[in-house]
Amino acid sequence: MDAAFTALQLGAPVSAEATGQGATPINFPAQGQKIVFQFPARGDQPPVELVWLDGAMIDTQWRAELLGQDPAAEAEAAEAEFATSGRDMGFIIGDKATAMQDMYANTVRIVPETKFRELRDQLPPARLPRVKGSIISDWLAGIRGETVPCSNFQVAARLTETVLVGNLALRANQKITWDSEKMTTGDPAADKFIQPPPPRPGWKV
Repeated sequence: MDAAFTALQLGAPVSAEATGQGATPINFPAQGQKIVFQFPARGDQPPVELVWLDGAMIDTQWRAELLGQDPAAEAEAAEAEFATSGRDMGFIIGDKATAMQDMYANTVRIVPETKFRELRDQLPPARLPRVKGSIISDWLAGIRGETVPCSNFQVAARLTETVLVGNLALRANQKITWDSEKMTTGDPAADKFIQPPPPRPGWKV
């Protein structure tokens, strides 16, 4: 999610709609969730829809179509893959091509392979700085003042806000709009989840 967030300069969402399986009032949806975020236009960049899928909500047939694979075979392979390795994937879907990434965008490529071969000589040069080593070494280099970490506060704050807006939509169990400047949905039923409940007697700091 953070690769698309950074590359497309998404900022804060204006709405989120979520469905989940296995949720209770006190726990994270254990079986899966789908969250659809809407982001506004940014300068000359058009609006973006970002979809988060995990667990039982992962649509293996949709993923197979993106990869240009047989849906039935891909569904079986994906089920085994996610059960054994927990590997995550992300897709950035444009008008002309689709890019696939692994969890931390260490590898990014155009899919399906036929489309990559078609566009190989037309791909733009790298625009964002590449992390040297792991994300941990990047973080440590930032602490030492050697670089600006890829997930610096200017990036991470908005990304964290987006994730929490998705959680808010899950808790509210409805589509919500989001005013980032005022930190409100405009709906008291959803806004009640923004502020934590008061501490129990004897636990106040």
